[in-house]
Amino acid sequence: GGLSSTAYVRVSLQDINDNRPTFYPVNYAVSLSSQSAPGTSVVRVTAHDPDSGENGKVTYRTVPGGGSNFFTLNKDT
Repeated sequence: GGLSSTAYVRVSLQDINDNRPTFYPVNYAVSLSSQSAPGTSVVRVTAHDPDSGENGKVTYRTVPGGGSNFFTLNKDT
């Protein structure tokens, strides 16, 4: 084996109306090569909100101070 490191990312849900979104699958595990080019997609998570219309739209953001110089987050995926 070579060198390796592990990072854990915790995702918390916040819902502003009646039905809470859920992730499927609940847990994700990914591997990323140290040779990966900047901008490489690492993982795409899927959350479903059973509310209808705009209330069912799921968006993602980091908490204040929770950003990273190494990873970016797409608010829609």
